[in-house]
Amino acid sequence: MKKLIFKLFLYSAIVAPIFINPCFGQNISNQDLSMINGSWEGQLTYVDYGDDQTQYSLDTKLFVTWKNGKGKLKFEFKEPNGKLVYSTENMKLLNESEFEFDSKWQIADFEKSSYGWTLLLEMESTDNNRPSTLRQEIKFENSKLRITKMVLYKGTKSFFLRNQFKLKRTS
Repeated sequence: MKKLIFKLFLYSAIVAPIFINPCFGQNISNQDLSMINGSWEGQLTYVDYGDDQTQYSLDTKLFVTWKNGKGKLKFEFKEPNGKLVYSTENMKLLNESEFEFDSKWQIADFEKSSYGWTLLLEMESTDNNRPSTLRQEIKFENSKLRITKMVLYKGTKSFFLRNQFKLKRTS
């Protein structure tokens, strides 16, 4: 009996955290984040808040600066009527489990490959004035950058796309 308890203790202390925490052994660094520095162009696709279904796409430019542990994303959108809209988002790596992307997010996963990396963030908040779980995925691969926001309304079973930037490096 003592051996069984000891084995369960070892499993829960050593083995289980490897499977429970998907970030185990891979932490995002400032060096990883600096890989997205530069100019980007592409499309923003977003879902209208009115019906949570109608999608729109806009031409988008993005300029990213990441240094000294902080980042800035400066967006430029061209609306269908030709009007240019400017937006800035701030980023900061707070620690190995928290990331600031204009709000404090939990790092749910981080995967690194020889081609780039994927950072998955989650938080409990509201979307369209409804309690929600939000997911933000930032995927950098070679000269491509994709930033995707997904929403799960409380009481529903599946996430839906709120917005997505698909960008290619221009510098």
